[in-house]
Amino acid sequence: MEKMLLTILSTHIITWKRNHTVESHPISSNMFETTRCIQSTVGRSSNQCASISPRHAQVLSNPKYLMADHCFILIVKLTLISKEKSVMVASTLDYTVIDAFTPERFRGNPAAIILLEEATYPDDSFLQKIGREFNLSETAFLIKHATSSPDSPSFHIRWFTPTVEIALCGHATLASAHFLYTKILVPRSVPISFHTKSGIVTAGPSANNGKIELDFPAEPPVESSEADWEIVRTVFGLDRSDLIFVGRSRLDVLVEVSEAVNIEEVKVDFLALATLKTRGLIVTRAAPVSYKDFHFISRVFSADTGIPEDPVTGSAHCTLAVHWSKKLGKANQPLAAYQASARGGILEVTWVQEKGRVKLVGDAVVVAEGKLFLA
Repeated sequence: MEKMLLTILSTHIITWKRNHTVESHPISSNMFETTRCIQSTVGRSSNQCASISPRHAQVLSNPKYLMADHCFILIVKLTLISKEKSVMVASTLDYTVIDAFTPERFRGNPAAIILLEEATYPDDSFLQKIGREFNLSETAFLIKHATSSPDSPSFHIRWFTPTVEIALCGHATLASAHFLYTKILVPRSVPISFHTKSGIVTAGPSANNGKIELDFPAEPPVESSEADWEIVRTVFGLDRSDLIFVGRSRLDVLVEVSEAVNIEEVKVDFLALATLKTRGLIVTRAAPVSYKDFHFISRVFSADTGIPEDPVTGSAHCTLAVHWSKKLGKANQPLAAYQASARGGILEVTWVQEKGRVKLVGDAVVVAEGKLFLA
């Protein structure tokens, strides 16, 4: 709940020296709950005070209005109740930080998870401030869905980077499921539905290894224009012969490079990357001998999400899974993937071709818990 000390002035009771008056604008009375009202007089004399209605008042933030010789000033302590949102936020929020797509702490991709008690989300700017404060790849905000039940748990989920809200995020969804299971808010044997801006995605126990399996929409890449090929070549400083495929999905640009390219050492021109106008740039190649347990490896870069390189990107594998399943002739079969960032991350991905879905399987581990103080 946000409390503010506001100055309310009414034309019914305000008289400026030399007959200047302050214009009023009505404020809907049901937007505010008056919790304290003090009337004071400023100047050497005063006029008769009429009754004031909150519907005929104006909030004035400019200090010069407090310098009038003849005026009545009502100082009203208000509890702001947004008519549109009707959301009251507690003074503290519990959070949990979880490393996703890894069985080890301090690897994989960290996400902060916050379960809100409200029925609807607070203002976007409030959520974005928290995302900026954590400064992780994503902060996930959960709210229990109205249809949720013990047998069919369901939650709203939204994801914020330090600078923007994103439409789909794999690692923070995996982390959210791990949070709900480990806090025993949901039985680990029961799948969870998450309502997102990209539709409904699910998370549940993997069939054979105790990990968590996500069911996400497939994001197939379509070969890009010649202009994209040239931009990508500039971004990585590569020769055209180093590029095998450049394509766009709904979210990202995917680049497959030849086995001559060591993607762990590529350098990125982020100014050139910004001209691609895409959420992320995925670079991938067949797994080298040093990654013999995997089918392919990748890295993911971004120019405008506040995270130059994402440590492990579940949603990017919704594109990678389609690309590599087609190339290797392994649709509907699991592929082992490694994201070769400094932190590193391990995924098992399966393109379920007939359903247009991708299964993402991974581990997660809690690394921190605490309280976020809002007031």
